[in-house]
Amino acid sequence: QQDSFIAVMQRDVGSYAVDADKAVSLGSDSVRMWRLRQLESSLPLLQYYRRVLRSYGVPPAYAVLPLVESANQPMAVSSKGARGLWQLMPQTVQTLSNGARASELPHSVYESTHLASRYLAQLTKTFDHPIYVLAAYNWGPARVIALQKQLLYPQQLLQDATVPLETREYVA
Repeated sequence: QQDSFIAVMQRDVGSYAVDADKAVSLGSDSVRMWRLRQLESSLPLLQYYRRVLRSYGVPPAYAVLPLVESANQPMAVSSKGARGLWQLMPQTVQTLSNGARASELPHSVYESTHLASRYLAQLTKTFDHPIYVLAAYNWGPARVIALQKQLLYPQQLLQDATVPLETREYVA
């Protein structure tokens, strides 16, 4: 059962998305089973995310971001204030939604997926490599733009000590 799900995940979400073998294999048996159930239950949403991302011209591999960001929890709020499935910061939401405050927006799958897709479309136009896109999504585009000028190639970001460990792990 696990192998068939991982094959479906890699086919439907893409190889860039997630190392499902690694994600499922870490931890105790009960933790592994919980992760596998979580991934399996997310497959219909992943397919929806892919469709929306494609409609904005965004690579569908980014469909796994809600799994990473919020474990697919629409009401999730991070300690830094990021909200929803896609864990968008309130200022980003305000910019993307023509001035609406994050607290005024519903925590709906539809609304947050379209906002995140718009944001990822902007990031993919700004940055020429997925490493930069993911780093900007996690750490902020202004920081990545400043750092990008100092790097010879995108993979250097993964070794750069000025990049927070959280961001380097997120991108890796």
